[in-house]
Amino acid sequence: MQTHLIDAFNFLESVNKTMGQWIEDAVASQNLTLMDLRILDSLAQGTALTAEQCSQNLNAISSKITQRIDKLEKSGFVQRRREKLDRRKVMLQLTDQGLEIYDLALATLLGRWQNSLSNVGADVLQITALFAGSNVAPIARLVKTLLQKNS
Repeated sequence: MQTHLIDAFNFLESVNKTMGQWIEDAVASQNLTLMDLRILDSLAQGTALTAEQCSQNLNAISSKITQRIDKLEKSGFVQRRREKLDRRKVMLQLTDQGLEIYDLALATLLGRWQNSLSNVGADVLQITALFAGSNVAPIARLVKTLLQKNS
């Protein structure tokens, strides 16, 4: 029987959900959700500067993003500020505490990732590296670094 396109889609969706849960479990110790981490990451990377940009960047409903930003603001991780030239425009930025929790969450995630990969053979890592295109360049760099360490 031939593999159908929908089978590939279902598989990728399953991988996406599993990876999301894995990340969520990794950052739970910082009281962050996957969406919280993605918002912090968007702000830290400069890919989003407003709630609307976060919504577009993360492909999520604006009201959901706004709720998460409200939580992050109450936690002291994000601050809103009005643009001086157009007071209607509200810009977002990470606070020092937000940068700190973001770095801590990334360190926790990286530690967990490296621990998981320590039990994987170099041949599996090389195969994984083949799937690391430009959209997943950070993963490609991580896999490459780990391959170099294992060599």
